[in-house]
Amino acid sequence: MKKLRYLLCLTLALAFTATAQPRAQEVMKNVRAQFDRVKDYTVDIRAKVDIPRVQVPAMEAKLYFKQPDKVHLKADGFAMIPKDAVSFNPHVFEDERYDMVVQGTESIGGKGCYKVKLLARSDTLRVQRAMVYVDSTDWLILRLESDPNQGRSAVANITYALIENKYFLPSKAEVNMDAPPMRLRPGQSIKKDEQEEGQQASASIEYSNYKVNTGLSDSLFEEESK
Repeated sequence: MKKLRYLLCLTLALAFTATAQPRAQEVMKNVRAQFDRVKDYTVDIRAKVDIPRVQVPAMEAKLYFKQPDKVHLKADGFAMIPKDAVSFNPHVFEDERYDMVVQGTESIGGKGCYKVKLLARSDTLRVQRAMVYVDSTDWLILRLESDPNQGRSAVANITYALIENKYFLPSKAEVNMDAPPMRLRPGQSIKKDEQEEGQQASASIEYSNYKVNTGLSDSLFEEESK
């Protein structure tokens, strides 16, 4: 009888654990719902980039975003900032594009997170594999580990601010990635201690002066689509 009671309790405990952890699709749906409260925004960004053997000045730009995926980056002079690196859009991880599964939980900055593993269903997608860490209370991506099909693996840690007491949007992003290969001139060589294996580049991006849901015109983004 005691053995039967023990097995029954164990079965109930396992069942509760299974139901307490949501499906990956539900987690990402909640992330998108949180993000979709913002119809458009304008924000000032300042980025500091550290690349081995390369001097990169601090960069400033103004970022415009409009749902679902319109992005315009306005900078004085040359800005070495990829648009998809500064505008985090969870819609890139739609259910029909990725297989996904929750692989447990983890704490980031004292916040409980679901770890969601994503695998691309097509080899044409830029990000082939990713692990996202989603705040289980506010449904925000606090960390993104990505592995593109062509390019460099990257890890982004994202901090958010509550804008207008309504909208969670990034206030800072710390990105670490594999350093780009060094282009050598004909006859040029590098020392053994300067070999690129294991070299890391980093970027620190700060966001300020948000303006949210102001009704940005589509014409602002037309030059980006040409």
